[in-house]
Amino acid sequence: MATAQQRVSKPTTTGTGVSQIQTITPNKPELTVLGKIEQSGDILSAHYSADGNDIFAGSINGEVFHYESRSLKKLNQVEDEEMKNKHSPITSVVPVKINNENKLFTSHVSGWVKIWDAGGNTCLSTVKEKNQILGVIPHTRKEKFLTLGEDAKMRLYDMKTGQLAMTFENSYTKDKMTGHDSKIFAAKFHPKNINEFISGGWDDTVQFWDMRKGQSIRYFAGAHICGEGLDLDIHGELVLTCAYQPSNTCRLWNYATAQPYLVLGAETAKLYCGKYLGPKFVVTGSSDPGNVRIINLFNMATVVVHKTGAVGVYCVDAHQRGGDKKENVVNTRLLLAAGETLSEIDFKFLHQ
Repeated sequence: MATAQQRVSKPTTTGTGVSQIQTITPNKPELTVLGKIEQSGDILSAHYSADGNDIFAGSINGEVFHYESRSLKKLNQVEDEEMKNKHSPITSVVPVKINNENKLFTSHVSGWVKIWDAGGNTCLSTVKEKNQILGVIPHTRKEKFLTLGEDAKMRLYDMKTGQLAMTFENSYTKDKMTGHDSKIFAAKFHPKNINEFISGGWDDTVQFWDMRKGQSIRYFAGAHICGEGLDLDIHGELVLTCAYQPSNTCRLWNYATAQPYLVLGAETAKLYCGKYLGPKFVVTGSSDPGNVRIINLFNMATVVVHKTGAVGVYCVDAHQRGGDKKENVVNTRLLLAAGETLSEIDFKFLHQ
């Protein structure tokens, strides 16, 4: 049993504003399932709001639901007349805070991107493409958003006007690859360089882009991305790829050089999704079996594996709790979309 000196006290605040003390035993993961709820049809995307109090989830049958975090109480269904008349699969749901306003972006296979008042369940605007849209990525600092296309193109729009600002595509020159040549499933804006972003998809490449240019500026090959399997560390120095392939599924790459940096563990299952949990931990979601794995970047060891029982984990999100922000501490809630089941998990870990 750990002594008092071996335990780390962490102040946290409850919803009532009452300060509590929670302790985390070093090197012992604490994982608690807070709740589960079923939707009709596989849930392809689920995310927390900026403050972590709300959850939005979209499914393959065209439904988007708004839940209360922690309780998973259903608050309302997000829909307009267009969605009622045409049940197009939801490919991404992304709640964001822009100028102190809570907005929700949804993308649909039908070629729609809808922007909602996240609190009032009101559709503010709709952008339509003659193309399957496989994801939408808001850029809150520039008030733009990026659509990920089945046609191997990405399009940048102005949030306020809905006008197309730029199309990013491969020039198909003989000398070098300057974009994607298949479906695009993931993209991530750089945390510091406001004009830069990366993208990945079915062509097994991750492309590096400057928003002021229509073609990519560099790329690397070796990552087959099928979902939200692309992330950047908080400094923008390392690229995380979580790939749907038989080997080298979870890897880190150098952002500046596009060269391999590290293979994370001996993951045998193909990955749909993954992301950083703070600077020193990574969470992944796999297929067949549908497991969630948390990896410790201090020692490259697996901290814990959570078995969902589903065929695949299609999306993982996280909301970091308040309190200690040290690199060796994880104190977070995880949101898992596994088949038709939405789960919320409380996870704590201290590396020593």
